[in-house]
Amino acid sequence: MWACTEHDFACLWRGIPHGVFGSTCNWVNAEPVDWWLRAASMIRGVVAAAHRYKEGEALRPDDWRAMGYRPPEAPYGRGEGLLISSVVNGELQRYGLHVG
Repeated sequence: MWACTEHDFACLWRGIPHGVFGSTCNWVNAEPVDWWLRAASMIRGVVAAAHRYKEGEALRPDDWRAMGYRPPEAPYGRGEGLLISSVVNGELQRYGLHVG
């Protein structure tokens, strides 16, 4: 499923061999199952956070942790929506997805 073997989770190999056009990623035809279990868990957390935000709810500390971030110590005020959407979309872009 194209998990990069040169970098930590969640780097995906984009099809350019290591060293070609400056590519630093690599792939071999064997991927550890735990890599994909972590990816599935993070994607589930990101999608849940996106849904909660879309419904007008503030994110809970568990939402931030599920996305791999430390929860903020205090609400961000009026800018929270922009920050949350940036985090959610940034995480989804790692996998070539977007919330529309």
